[in-house]
Amino acid sequence: FKIAANNGGPCDCGCGPEGEPGIYLHWYKDRANTINAAYGQDGFSYTQQNTVEPVYLTSYINTEGKSLSFSDNRGGNYAIGMLSTSENDKLGLTFDPDGKEYINFAMDIAAFLMIECSGVSDLPTDDPAFTMTAKDSTGTEIDSVTVIGKNGKQTQFNQINWAKVNGSLNITGAAPGDVTFEWDHVGTLGYAIFDNLDIVVSNDPDLIPGA
Repeated sequence: FKIAANNGGPCDCGCGPEGEPGIYLHWYKDRANTINAAYGQDGFSYTQQNTVEPVYLTSYINTEGKSLSFSDNRGGNYAIGMLSTSENDKLGLTFDPDGKEYINFAMDIAAFLMIECSGVSDLPTDDPAFTMTAKDSTGTEIDSVTVIGKNGKQTQFNQINWAKVNGSLNITGAAPGDVTFEWDHVGTLGYAIFDNLDIVVSNDPDLIPGA
């Protein structure tokens, strides 16, 4: 994910360098700055529930003057972040499945908690988890799967450990029209991020991107 960060200024936590935006860009569904405004394109539109937001990973400097460290550089500058406990963030991507029977997907996910923002002194022990759901044009749930990022938990504050996950959703029972591919960060972790999304619609559930 790539965006142009333009909302620098004071922040309460996850602050970037002076004059730069903080790590959480706080984009809401009822503001001009939405995920769809940043990433939507012809034939692919996003809808969001609550504060789904871009996370500006390379801007962050903690109170000790340390930047984030990564298990590798898969995430680049930006990722998408979602809450699971303080509010139920969701994100949907709507598109034409072109008559295919399956939505196959792969993405990188990671747990992410900063002590300045969370107020806790102990890292959570959960791996990140997302429930991925397919809904048809009537809003009816057709299929869902929960993916867990093994080894995607944090081993220290300000450390991101990416985990690759993939899966397939059966949409053969969908009503005619577009389908929506929905993310829901689940579990007690509190906050997780994802990036490097790859989606393929296919008649073969084993045709997993990148596999």
